[in-house]
Amino acid sequence: MGSTSHLSEQPVHQVVIASFLLGKYEVTQGEWTAIMGSNPSANTACGERCPVERISWNEAQTFIHRLKQLTGLNYRLPSEAEWEYAARANTRLATDSEEEVEQLQQNAWYSKNSKGHVHPVGQKAPNGFGLHDMQGNVCEWVEDAFHENYLGAHPNGKPRLSHSESIRRVLRGGSWFNEHKLLRPHHRNSDAPEASYVFFGLRLARDVAPALPALKATRAEQSSDPASDGIHASGLTP
Repeated sequence: MGSTSHLSEQPVHQVVIASFLLGKYEVTQGEWTAIMGSNPSANTACGERCPVERISWNEAQTFIHRLKQLTGLNYRLPSEAEWEYAARANTRLATDSEEEVEQLQQNAWYSKNSKGHVHPVGQKAPNGFGLHDMQGNVCEWVEDAFHENYLGAHPNGKPRLSHSESIRRVLRGGSWFNEHKLLRPHHRNSDAPEASYVFFGLRLARDVAPALPALKATRAEQSSDPASDGIHASGLTP
């Protein structure tokens, strides 16, 4: 995990990650509305299959809390290590800028091809694990508090937290607004947990085994399961 390209991505280190589930797509506007009752996105004209955006880390936690109550399943944000593992997908990364841009044209919406707006999920080719839009479209919140580098990172890939409520939280993947170098799987961004911009969204992770008692199904639950299109970290269909 990590790279030598930037100080915040160092030191490069090995992480052993337990199996987990990760959403095939970013959480959509339709899924968010089904759980929360409203759509905070700036580009609502894009439609229900577009990723929900203008979401803060705090709002993402509220959404997840409600989803857990409805389903009894342990939904959560992925850790930073889980996210990077899923984004890299056991594939060779581009070694030069031209090759990198060619890959992004196939897999990502970013500044060179997005025409200045977000796009419906799943229109670009998936990565090696079958996950769409891991790079570009919207930046994705992860669970971790931001630290300046990986010194002290957990070898098991668990999220790094902080006792300070004002600590910045990590965002990964870049967005439709960013240039290609900010979409590298290693790249780390961060912002305040209350920050919400038009390129901030989320993707759900879930533990393999349920951890909560199931509650009575509601109409919202029956109409939307944002992580139903998920995979194991190993790339195997659950």
